[in-house]
Amino acid sequence: MAGEDAGEDSALSSESEAGRYIRLHEFSEGQPFAPLLQQQVIDLFDRTYSDYPHDAGLTRVDRVRFVAMHNGRVVGHAAFDIRGRYAQIVGLVVDSAFRGRGIGAALERARWARIRGQGLLGYMSCMCEDAWSQTFKSKLGFVPVCVKYGQTYSRVKHQKYSSFLKFSEVEPIPVPILGGAVMVNEYYPALRVISDRQEVIDDAARHDDTYTELLVSPERAVRLLDDPRYFYTGIDLHLHWGTWHHCFQLKNRSFHGGIAAVPYLDPSWVGRRQAMKERLEAQRNRIGAARRTGAPAT
Repeated sequence: MAGEDAGEDSALSSESEAGRYIRLHEFSEGQPFAPLLQQQVIDLFDRTYSDYPHDAGLTRVDRVRFVAMHNGRVVGHAAFDIRGRYAQIVGLVVDSAFRGRGIGAALERARWARIRGQGLLGYMSCMCEDAWSQTFKSKLGFVPVCVKYGQTYSRVKHQKYSSFLKFSEVEPIPVPILGGAVMVNEYYPALRVISDRQEVIDDAARHDDTYTELLVSPERAVRLLDDPRYFYTGIDLHLHWGTWHHCFQLKNRSFHGGIAAVPYLDPSWVGRRQAMKERLEAQRNRIGAARRTGAPAT
């Protein structure tokens, strides 16, 4: 029985749009999957992605997880990680044979109710192959804040670059960098550099084959606007610090591969990114005018 794997005491009933009965099971932090259920969840992701690198992450118990089941079969999954005051929303997948029946929306509502109940703020990454997910996040009141062109290769589709759009339920306010770090993704080739130092930024520009991004302070971002090696992608969250910073992506093979794949982007994104960039440009112009006149920049 499904309840034996997931725990009847945590099961939530839901009627899908197709009228099929499903059960949503919530797993709190520290509550493991039963072995059979765990394998079904892993199989669901392996069927959905060309090369899913996060199987180890699916078995973690330091996150809140939701599983949708139909007649003992896992047909959907969603989760979130608690990062300070933010809930990093991850892992929404519905079995391709059961899509269009409201299962994804049911998982999303259950997940969102738990996040709200814990007083957390939502932050998430949406695949640019998935227009539904981006549209649904917008309906929930989230706004796109940063794009990642070609962040993964051959993960969603075989030998294709995939891009991602970050969403937040709060308007990001970028702050200065108070330290520095170089972070290598443990699941796929990707580099995140957090630094305002010019020599670190120059070194990062040498990675022609690896997705590479910079998180920088507003002051450094003003100067990076004129650097032809980097593309301004918006404002992103450093989850470990809980701080927002301007983000730039290296124009390398991953970047151009992501652009060439023509990713779907929420209709509001182009205008939002342009407004972010124009604010930076206005700040740059004020600094330039102040230097010419000797007056302090405001």
